[in-house]
Amino acid sequence: MTFSVTLSPAAEDDLLHLQEFLLQRARHREDLEIAERALRAIQTAFVTQLTQAPLIHRKAGDGKNPLRRELLIPFGGAGYLALYDILPPDRVLVLAVRHLLEQDYY
Repeated sequence: MTFSVTLSPAAEDDLLHLQEFLLQRARHREDLEIAERALRAIQTAFVTQLTQAPLIHRKAGDGKNPLRRELLIPFGGAGYLALYDILPPDRVLVLAVRHLLEQDYY
């Protein structure tokens, strides 16, 4: 089964925030390439991980909602974390995206 992945407005805002943050920190051409690669890594994880097997990732929060999960996206020395809900029968809704060094999002 293949799942469709949708980003909530908040998750779309998170990606814009991450992009702006990375671009503001860019001092060299290589920094711009790193920013591009980071966003591509997040999008690739959504396509490769969440469309195929969203249930294999760890449960999020207090575990009261077994269909709320977290996707760890490694990148560089840290990475990103995506919070998502699985919506039966075949949808995934990404709720938030954060850098691993940011505060929790739930």
